[in-house]
Amino acid sequence: MKTVFVITIHGADKRGRIETLVEALRQQGAAVLSSKVMRLDGQMSALCKVALAEKKKESFVAELSGKFCDLQFSYGPAITDNENTHHANRMNLVVDCTNHAGIQDEVYEVLERLMLKVESMECSRCRVAGLGETVFSARCAVIAPGHLDGEAVAGEIEALTAGARVNVV
Repeated sequence: MKTVFVITIHGADKRGRIETLVEALRQQGAAVLSSKVMRLDGQMSALCKVALAEKKKESFVAELSGKFCDLQFSYGPAITDNENTHHANRMNLVVDCTNHAGIQDEVYEVLERLMLKVESMECSRCRVAGLGETVFSARCAVIAPGHLDGEAVAGEIEALTAGARVNVV
């Protein structure tokens, strides 16, 4: 029988560190179901939701800690998707801003930072003659935590993305 749990990993950020960790998890029979990584000033923290045969969990924990002795690990129960989205708000957003290289990735990263689950995102670029520039537009269907309403989400995105205008539709 498989068990699903969350691993929190913290330590110095080194080139290729995440790839090495994911490979080590897979070599030990763990399936990485989802993950998030955050980096700050040479440090990194990662959350990984993994599935593993229940009988392998003890040896898995020992091997991982032994192989990466410069990292700190903690383990906890996973929350199922149903529990996580029970008190969530579904909303559709339209994000408009000046187009520039990498804007699509920037908008997606902002949505992730706000802990929004992106169900779909359609992006387009359009030359606006009156402005003399190209405008980027993204139509997003997202699930927000229950404490965030559309106005709060729009305000956060506008604050984090230079020149963005967000409409909740």
